[in-house]
Amino acid sequence: CGGGRCALSRVAAEPEGWGDESRPDGLADGERWPAGAARIEGTFGTAFGAEAPGVAAVEPGPVQVGRGAVAWAGGGAATGDGPEFFIALAAMPHLGVGHTVWGHVVDEDLRRIGAFAKSHAGTGGALTFTLERLSAPLL
Repeated sequence: CGGGRCALSRVAAEPEGWGDESRPDGLADGERWPAGAARIEGTFGTAFGAEAPGVAAVEPGPVQVGRGAVAWAGGGAATGDGPEFFIALAAMPHLGVGHTVWGHVVDEDLRRIGAFAKSHAGTGGALTFTLERLSAPLL
């Protein structure tokens, strides 16, 4: 993250059956979109001497959260340790366009991050990745 200057607070791998249309459409365990799954959450923490990567918008954007998307969590609100973000490890159509997607992890690094999520599920940690920033909304 930004030269290693972010903190990962939660790692949740993509569960078996994610988005499976045969499952009930809901957010509970065993349902189609279990809440909090298939994502890595973190913060650009002031404790790490980090600043958010120059993306100030917090309004929902017209881009759906897809696999590899980097988006603001909690409306981009800054916590005590900086603005919160998440990396989507799978498509998240159930989120609609309610989160500002401001970047995308490159495919090669996304495969590595997916493996990291499987081996570090339920923990935090540190990793680096290459981010492609979105320069204009994708419609």
